[in-house]
Amino acid sequence: GEALKAKGQALEQKKAEYLQFQETLEQRAEAEYRTRITPITDQVQTIVERLGKEKGFGLIIDIGTLNVLYLDPGQDITNDVLSALARGDD
Repeated sequence: GEALKAKGQALEQKKAEYLQFQETLEQRAEAEYRTRITPITDQVQTIVERLGKEKGFGLIIDIGTLNVLYLDPGQDITNDVLSALARGDD
């Protein structure tokens, strides 16, 4: 009866405490990761942009993620595509 109910409530409380602790650890780990990685990724981005300009590349893509790391502004055809869409071109 009551003893079992009390144990169940205590177990639920422990579970909630554990989940809160786990969330706190995950947040700390994420913050630590950002603190350590952000300066490195910023440095890499700066180097990629500099080398892209120096070597005359129009586009540099990260092969692992397929993210565009550098795009020469002259290579960006976004406005041309939007204009064609507005005209109803195919």
